[in-house]
Amino acid sequence: MYVLCSACVPLALRAHERAPRCALAMLGGAVLLVDGVRFATGIDALGFANLLFVWLFVQQLGFWLADGRAPKLRLAGWAVAGIVALMLIGASPVNLFEALNPPTAPLALLGVVQFAVFARLRPRLAQWAELPRVRTASDVINGTAMTIYSWHMPVVVLLAGVLLGVEPLLAEGAGTLLPVPLSAEWWASRPLWLVAAGLAVAGVVALVARLERRPGTVAAGSASGSGAGSRADSGAGSRADSATIAGPGTRDFAALSTGRATLAVLSGAGGVLVILAATGALWAWLVGVLMLWIAIQMTRPEPAARSLPVRQNANPIPSSTP
Repeated sequence: MYVLCSACVPLALRAHERAPRCALAMLGGAVLLVDGVRFATGIDALGFANLLFVWLFVQQLGFWLADGRAPKLRLAGWAVAGIVALMLIGASPVNLFEALNPPTAPLALLGVVQFAVFARLRPRLAQWAELPRVRTASDVINGTAMTIYSWHMPVVVLLAGVLLGVEPLLAEGAGTLLPVPLSAEWWASRPLWLVAAGLAVAGVVALVARLERRPGTVAAGSASGSGAGSRADSGAGSRADSATIAGPGTRDFAALSTGRATLAVLSGAGGVLVILAATGALWAWLVGVLMLWIAIQMTRPEPAARSLPVRQNANPIPSSTP
């Protein structure tokens, strides 16, 4: 969902710049509409449309924060009142964990509460973040934050799939490796699960981060130089360079096309959605992992055909200007 919401940033930002209140209200209305249709029909699968609307609503709040529009804590109080009201009329479970997949309106209201509280505490948090030890820890964590976020879901999905595959092999009466969520057995297994998932994610992040930081990779087109020298090489040569990613000691790779990137995002998000929609089913895990694998393969850059560099004339024609 992060990738899908990020892909919508240009459109969402344009809507925020033109009509910030209207953009937020339309997303909020879409969230309420999906919840209303879902509860009226009893078809829970319809609620998965809010995987997009709820998180786009929360993302839209970030534009308000970037503009310096900090809401008052009174707004957080109204949002809490809205969450309680939805619980009282039966439109939301009391345990918001159950309202996570698919997400519902209370999660959007919870985002408003968090937004208001964070905006109020932001100056103090900024001062605390400047402390030497805090800054050092923050730099270490933030240096791999995107790697952790990008890989934690595939690792957790793989770990759950392994447990699903191993469970039928256990002796009868040995219990279950994946207990029913929120049951007493589920809560008792959380410490061990968190440790196992944390170690698995840490191992994958350590491996992937090393690959991400290979020396010699530079931004597209930067190898062709800058300033007057690069302008002298304009034309077909520079256009070819802008479509590749090159660096000393590395191969040239073609830039990922928009269509291929879009299909990769849809395949990966679809894989996660299949797993969430059919919780506990081994077939759903297999299909979801296959879709995730296809998405990863589609994002791998292909080697680009090398183009001969444009050679400058060793004895250029003298200019008529002094």
